[in-house]
Amino acid sequence: MAYENRKHLNDVEIKIRVNEETAERLRAWASFRKTQRAAFCRDLIEIQLDQLEAELTDEQKQG
Repeated sequence: MAYENRKHLNDVEIKIRVNEETAERLRAWASFRKTQRAAFCRDLIEIQLDQLEAELTDEQKQG
């Protein structure tokens, strides 16, 4: 399968370590959302990055 826009290809691997409790929470949420755990984690990271960048932009506008 060829990607029209290579920027949309998720091919950079980042590994993290979490404790059992966090791993179980991630498994449960991924299952609830009917998605793979890695895809769910990626979505969480992207959402949080968007929020952090929005906060930074707001702070820059105020300051």
